[in-house]
Amino acid sequence: MPVIDLSTLVALVGTLDDSPDHNSAAVRFRTYLQEHVQSVSDVRAYTDAALRTKGDQYNKALQDIINHIGRLLGFEVTFGRYRGVAGANGYDGLWQSPSGTSVVVETKTTDAYTIRTATLLGYINDLVSAGELAKSDEALGLYVYGRFDSGANQLEKSIIAEGRQEHLRVASVETLLHLLELKQAYETAHQTIVQLLLPSPVRVDTVVNLIFDVVSRAKRDVAEQSMESGSESTREPQKQDLPPNDWADSTKQTGLSDTKVLQLEFWDKLKEYGNSQKTKLKLRKPRPQHWYDISIGTGEAHISLTLNTKDDLIGCEIYIANSKQIYALLYKSKSKIEDELKEHLDWMELPDKKASRIKVTKNGTIEKENEWQDYFECLLKKAESFHHVFPKYING
Repeated sequence: MPVIDLSTLVALVGTLDDSPDHNSAAVRFRTYLQEHVQSVSDVRAYTDAALRTKGDQYNKALQDIINHIGRLLGFEVTFGRYRGVAGANGYDGLWQSPSGTSVVVETKTTDAYTIRTATLLGYINDLVSAGELAKSDEALGLYVYGRFDSGANQLEKSIIAEGRQEHLRVASVETLLHLLELKQAYETAHQTIVQLLLPSPVRVDTVVNLIFDVVSRAKRDVAEQSMESGSESTREPQKQDLPPNDWADSTKQTGLSDTKVLQLEFWDKLKEYGNSQKTKLKLRKPRPQHWYDISIGTGEAHISLTLNTKDDLIGCEIYIANSKQIYALLYKSKSKIEDELKEHLDWMELPDKKASRIKVTKNGTIEKENEWQDYFECLLKKAESFHHVFPKYING
């Protein structure tokens, strides 16, 4: 749960309104979301509370929470007004992607009321006329519903009947939370999320590759945990083998071993150290396992920091889940990569397996907590170097 529940936060910040004051209730509310409400579980707790509680304050809070989800998905977000006024654009949120795509958001608590699609299209056209958007064909209108009630298909049917499928989309808050879960738990790239929001293209690569990446990551989690525990067929289910929504329930049935508790503590403190050093790496929420993955902006490969308790080694590697072509491409530049990194790397094609690995290791054991600070510094330095060097050779 969040540090402060939604009802307490709303009471503390005061009445949400469109005041231009830099210390208004709305600014304080949005700032708290940005600084403290980051994980899917915390955001879901806030959305559930906003939908469960009647009142204007909670409708406004829901609008801000939906925009906050946009921020967490990697968009640059401009918060809209709570109440429309003459002469001002009435959008609820403007989400702009680094890729150039813009999403103009309209939020609704329910879908029980008839909606005119021309209104949201008008917001887009007004933004173009005002020079805030380059052109309308790079913008998308997105209706976000808190819950679908009696008229669940009304808006969708209207969009289809009016031939506006290329410009307007409809999603529930829960769908946005699923996207956020994909981003946080499986490091789904921002551009993939943008592609999923856009009208379906002729090519199905984006959806298929996303499913493949998620399944591959889940299978890898299970396989590597099996290797670590020494038995694949007889072991009890571990927390990290389950989808994120099931973690809380699973802990009621299976506890964490001392090793798992120590691994989780190590990665938690590594993340704290990285944030204190203002690393540019995107450090996700840790799990109790012997590896910690970091995105490099492509679904083909990622950085993995590792703890080998059997051989007392810590390591940093590029993990290529299922592309021998990417491995071969990198291997062609082996000398250049090692020169840039100033490292001699262990190149592991693993021809009998789908995955390939390129890694560097050093002696270290997490049981020596007095040496953790040195490990953090070493691992993050290597991860930052890998993050700087490898994408250039993967992306050409």
